[in-house]
Amino acid sequence: MITTSSTRAATALAAVALLAAVALLAGCGGGDAQDAGSSQPPASSSSSAIPAPGGPTVPLDTPGDDLLGEARSGVTLEGAASSVSWRLPADCYEATKPSSARCDDDGTTFQIVVGGKPGMDLVESELDYRELAEEDSTVQQTTVDVAGRTFTVLVDDGGGAEGDTGIMTFLHQPEGSPDTFAVVLLTEAPVTDLPSTRVDELYQVLGSLELEPA
Repeated sequence: MITTSSTRAATALAAVALLAAVALLAGCGGGDAQDAGSSQPPASSSSSAIPAPGGPTVPLDTPGDDLLGEARSGVTLEGAASSVSWRLPADCYEATKPSSARCDDDGTTFQIVVGGKPGMDLVESELDYRELAEEDSTVQQTTVDVAGRTFTVLVDDGGGAEGDTGIMTFLHQPEGSPDTFAVVLLTEAPVTDLPSTRVDELYQVLGSLELEPA
């Protein structure tokens, strides 16, 4: 059997996506939550002064929702003080599980996974998600504000070799909450050269996050 580079890349992405889903949703207690909440994130007066990973073209304070579908998805994490819901991109992405969706775009696969770490603060979560990085990759960390929420962003370059998986992890711990929530993008494409549409979709997903008491 001959294994092509694209097959190896897809297999690697699937494996890392599985790890990400397990890491995100350990203790997950719920599934689909259509129309799962009406709370809105607080407004932000200005975009982050730090360049946002991926180079989005949408404004960070109001990323909009024109690239998103109408339906909401969500999960309830066992032991978490809040449930989390979001809207997926309308184009390309298809839900694969309650917590994840996949996009196959011109031979390149992208996957979004949403979840959280009940009872784990931001610092602990950062250390936990760094374990998903490729052994020889470089993980860069920064902070961005999207739709009034502050996210710690971990960017894993995937090691730079063909077939390696790039990972962008956005972590948010609400003020006064014992939990940290996360949105993860896994991609076969270099994280420094993502298609602008895929990047803008990701930031609109971040802007669509809603947290409600569990």
